[in-house]
Amino acid sequence: PTVSRNIHCFIIPSYNEDMKLLTETLEWIGSHERARNSYMVMLAMEKHEKNSDLKAEQQLPNAVTCSDLWISQALDPREQQKGKASNVSWCAEHLDIYFTKYMIDPSRVLITIIDADSWVPPLYIDKVEEHIE
Repeated sequence: PTVSRNIHCFIIPSYNEDMKLLTETLEWIGSHERARNSYMVMLAMEKHEKNSDLKAEQQLPNAVTCSDLWISQALDPREQQKGKASNVSWCAEHLDIYFTKYMIDPSRVLITIIDADSWVPPLYIDKVEEHIE
């Protein structure tokens, strides 16, 4: 399998996203050769979304069959700041918590922000890798 010395972090804003759609996107990302060793997926969510705390922790891992894909969530607790941009911002600002917890060197992390219905082709990651090496 293709292994990268970089970590590709996909931030996906997912407020009230359809579970089937989100699952299909995660399945696609998880099908990439690099997914197991080089990907992390962060769901940028609002804490105020009904059952948001369960979506990334229970519902998605059970729905996504590519169990090797690392999926977590960042729940934006701010009530006055709602929407995709705010959720993505909150998530990105708090990634260092995950980097510390999982001993990830932040200088090796490449962040890609996608919508829940985006299917990132493996060629995109290959080209990004080519340009940074």
